[in-house]
Amino acid sequence: MNNTDDKACRQVPVYFRILLVEDVLVNRLVAVKIIESMNLGKVEIARNGIEAVEMFNNEKFDLILMDGEMPLMSGFEASVRIRELEKKHNLPRIPIIALTAHAQKQDREKFINCGMDDYLIKPLNQDSLQRAVHTLTGKVRPAGVVEMESEPGPVVGKTIAVDELMEIMNQSKSLLSRCLEAFQATYRPVLDKIRCSIEEKNCIELKKSSHRLKGMLKYMAAPSAVKIAEALEAMAQDQSLAGAEDLLLMLEKECAAVLSEVQSILNQDIFN
Repeated sequence: MNNTDDKACRQVPVYFRILLVEDVLVNRLVAVKIIESMNLGKVEIARNGIEAVEMFNNEKFDLILMDGEMPLMSGFEASVRIRELEKKHNLPRIPIIALTAHAQKQDREKFINCGMDDYLIKPLNQDSLQRAVHTLTGKVRPAGVVEMESEPGPVVGKTIAVDELMEIMNQSKSLLSRCLEAFQATYRPVLDKIRCSIEEKNCIELKKSSHRLKGMLKYMAAPSAVKIAEALEAMAQDQSLAGAEDLLLMLEKECAAVLSEVQSILNQDIFN
């Protein structure tokens, strides 16, 4: 087979109109890059559940990628409302794939009960998305047998799992640069919300903010920082905040290290 035939064979043989519902800029940048690299279709962006429901009501989509935890309206509530609109207007059921930082398989029941069809663990990658779309629509050839919840790559740097980061960023220096800028602009307000939640002993808000930052850190391939955010999230879930202040200090240091190490990576000659 010549190179032209091989390239044609690998192309995705469909064109979807996709609604990506995601409130975190870093996560959106990576997701859009993955969809574009797959030639999967046109992407429209909603930043919360309210926008998602409005866009679904006014436009036609073939696929929805829906974050679960968002401000104003969660992806769970948005999915319920979308299913209600489908029934009301006798519309065909559109596939909804949840995007979540939760790794527990038992969360699947929660997604299904809200009207979602499947879920993918953040950080999103091309293989897992292609498999999920193929399963739900039958229109995309799977790229091969892969585990949807693969173990993180080895931690090459002090803070960043470099090999994993390069895979998430599709070996793209420009994407990593944009994601670093987005992370730098958004992580501090989330840390401030975590601090206020701890001071006010507001476990509900602490759980939301810790989950949000955990998702951002997963896309930056920062396993140590992710574990600290997970610990804060678990504290909030258990409504036991003893030691939360110490974890917050550790998390602040890890986030600063993420910025420094990613900038160092950008200065290295390791990109295609």
